Amino acid sequence: MRLSKQTSDAIQILCHCYRQDDNLSKVGNIAQALGFTKQMTFKLVKILNQSGFIETARGPHGGIKISEMAKTATVGAIVRELEKKPIIKQAEQDTALLNVYIDEAFEAFLEVLDQHALADMVTCGKTADSPENREKSERKEMPASIYDVRFEQRTTPA
Repeated sequence: MRLSKQTSDAIQILCHCYRQDDNLSKVGNIAQALGFTKQMTFKLVKILNQSGFIETARGPHGGIKISEMAKTATVGAIVRELEKKPIIKQAEQDTALLNVYIDEAFEAFLEVLDQHALADMVTCGKTADSPENREKSERKEMPASIYDVRFEQRTTPA
């Protein structure tokens, strides 16, 4: 299964905000840090705010910060919210059985993501360099930061 670029980028924004603790971050600074356009970042911030994953403060000293809900959310819950399924129209009901199969596969995909918290992605590689922690990180072989994690992008066949 692959996530949309929008979902992948939104998760990167959440991870960036998570690292800022309760400090407000300017959208322009986030866009620059992640290599996104301001327009795309504003669009994703709006979606994340409507979903309750970030909080916003307006004004010259405003910005965004991660919500308490997002701090404890699993990656699966975040993806589930961002990748909401569209309502099937009558004309598309011919492929309804295929959609059922795809929905089942997507749910299994999300169940795996439900086993991992957003905090796990952010704090990976940030622990002390003890032998026990080295052994754990060698087993997981996870990247040191979310900036090293790139979800596969959806592509359309040529």
